[in-house]
This record gives sequence, structure tokens and C-alpha cells, in this order.
Amino acid sequence: MHKEDLEEFVLAGIRFDEELKWFGRPRFETIWRNEFSSPLTKVFLTLAGGFGLLCALSVVFSVFSTVIAIVFFVSLGALILRLAWIYYLGRRLNYAITSSRLIYLLEAGRPIEYKSYSLSDIKIIERVDRLDGSSDIRLPEQNDIIYGVDEPEIVKQLLGHTKS
Repeated sequence: MHKEDLEEFVLAGIRFDEELKWFGRPRFETIWRNEFSSPLTKVFLTLAGGFGLLCALSVVFSVFSTVIAIVFFVSLGALILRLAWIYYLGRRLNYAITSSRLIYLLEAGRPIEYKSYSLSDIKIIERVDRLDGSSDIRLPEQNDIIYGVDEPEIVKQLLGHTKS
């Protein structure tokens, strides 16, 4: 999405009484790397792998169990859905800082507010620089992260913080 189109999209997702101060997208690689290595994804990978091994052993020893096969396909389906969600999040997530909130917006034909935090609730932020030149902004009190920001100093200032 071009910058002008993205700005129109973000403006459509904020409240009429708010002023847009900043908006941006995370780098896809950053979202993919972080979400793929998350505990939830590891659980799905382990389940699909474990039940796949059980299914293969059942076939080899001719004691094929329908239940094992069903559980394998369910866990494989869950893994596929998780990977699809990670891809969707990496391609459709937008961040916006308005005069009163930090907003996570998802593109789905129209802007969908995924999460939002009042700026007055954000007291502590931490900046983590990445090798690719971007930075993650951690919000420890909200237990959340703004991934892959190319302008971390601007984001920190708009969030009302000047120190890490």
C-alpha cells in the first residue's frame, strides 16, 4: 500500500475527535521472526510433528489408528492456521499514534481496531535496536511490543517519553 493510501486507511480507522500524529507498518520479517518463534507456534509445531511421527509409526507397524490420524490432521490444520495468521499479521498490521491513543489496526477491507492503549496508560517504554536498522518498542506494562519501527525516536517522543 502506498503511503497516501495507507494514511487514508489509518484516518478511516481512528475516531473523529482524534488527530493522527504518526502511522507506520512493521517490517514483515520482524513480525514473521517474532511470531514464528513464539511459544504458541512452537506448541503447534511440536504437536504436528509428534502426532505425525505417531501416525507414521502406526502405518509402519500396521496398527493404523484412526484417532491418531484425526488428531494429526487437526494439529496440522492448527499449525497451518497459525502460520496463515502470522502471514496475515505481517502483511496487514498498521500502527497509529493519535492525540490520545496508540492503535494497532488490521487491514480487512476496512480498518479493524486490533488493540489500542491510551497514551496516559503508557508509562514505561524500552527501545530494542535490530540488526536490520529498525527497532522494537517494548511496552512492559501493557505486555506488548511495537515491532520493526523505522522511526523509533519519533515514536518515543509521541508516546511522551524521551528516555529508554
